[in-house]
Parts: sequence; C-alpha cells; structure tokens
Amino acid sequence: MKQVILITLSGYTDYNVSLIEQIKKTSDIDVILAWDKKGRNIEIKEDELNIINCCDELFKKYGEKIKNFNGRWEDNPAKLGVLHWFSQNEKYDFMWVFEDDVYVKNCKEFIDCYSNENTDIICKHDSKLPFWYPGYRVGDKNLLSGDKDFVYSHLYIVRYSKKACKDIINEIVESDETNHHELWIPYVTFKKELSHSNLLSKHLSGLRTNPTSNTKNSYSKISHEICHPYKHKLVQSN
Repeated sequence: MKQVILITLSGYTDYNVSLIEQIKKTSDIDVILAWDKKGRNIEIKEDELNIINCCDELFKKYGEKIKNFNGRWEDNPAKLGVLHWFSQNEKYDFMWVFEDDVYVKNCKEFIDCYSNENTDIICKHDSKLPFWYPGYRVGDKNLLSGDKDFVYSHLYIVRYSKKACKDIINEIVESDETNHHELWIPYVTFKKELSHSNLLSKHLSGLRTNPTSNTKNSYSKISHEICHPYKHKLVQSN
C-alpha cells in the first residue's frame, strides 16, 4: 500500500513553512506541495515534490459547475486540484491531504495509526449539516448523503483511496451540478457505497473548524498530536 501526502497552499506564510517542515521531517512517505497557481509569490516549477493547481484549467475540464464544489472561494482549486491529480497518478494507492494550517507532532506515527485501514475515505465525520446549509454555495441541495452518520465531512485532514478519488471525479463529470466539497464527498461515498471511517478520537480532539480563517481563532498552544487550525510559527519541534 503506497501512500502520499499532499499539502495544499497558495504560498508560504509566516507560519506554514514551519508546519510543512515538521511534517516532512517526521514523515517516511512522500510529501508533495500542491500550490495554487494564482497564489502569493509563486515561482514554483512542477516536479516530483511540487504540483500546481490551476482553477482556469479545472474550469475548462469540468465546467462552471465546480464553482460550488470549490467552497468558500469559487476560484480555489485546492480540493478539486489534488483529486484531479490523484485520479491521473498511478504511483500511489492512497492520498492524504493536509491543509497548510495543520500541525502534526509526528507524521509517521499519525499515518501508522491507520496502516491497517483499507477504507476509501478517512476524515472527520459529522452527522449534522453545517450552519451555512442550505444558503451558501451548495449548488443542488438534493445532492446529500443518505447516511445519517456521515452527511458532512471535515477535510482539513483526509485520506482517499484511488477508487474513491475516481468515483468523486466521475460523479462530477456525469452530474449537471455539484455542491460544496464538504457535502459532495459524503454524497458520493453514500451513492457509490464507498467504505469510510472516522479519525481516531485522540486525533479528533485537536481538530476544529475555523470559519473565518483568522489567526485569532486558531489554537494558540499545541496540546494535541494533531491540531487544526494552527496558524503560528513553530519555534522548535514538539
């Protein structure tokens, strides 16, 4: 089972460089940076450890319907870009995706906790629809999961199997409309009967949503093995 980690970012910040280095330093699998082409100070060339996500290219391939899928910012290619990349890549069997404000104390130990999991989707599950539903960029409001325990996905840390990725992409291609990625993932998981599991409770305890993306609303101290959001420079390894 060959795995890879992709970290999505629009550019380097005063905090994410240290978080990314912590992940790289403590990981024993490939770590690839997934850059937003329109991001800050991007002078990156694609290679084995860097990919560039371009929203214009995704619009050309999948159409305007992906504006809803993209979430808060309709021209944000992060979530769809990594799925598109993974659907075309034959080197890896599973893809972990981390947002760039995720702190991981020891990446190898974290990944190893799920080494015996063969489920198609691993992420933080929610049985309740988000506060912004149904009025915020959800597209077709009928495209919801029928699984009462998994109607809403938190995707700051998520693992996809190759099958899950291809099913998600194919459903986008075949559908007339999409909805927000946090709703679309559970919807496709239910429709395609993909297997799914929640993160372990010891990892869930450090994960929370930051609707404003404001540093003031992030964790100020590290008290968990995994933290989100953590928007502070690491002074030293923890």
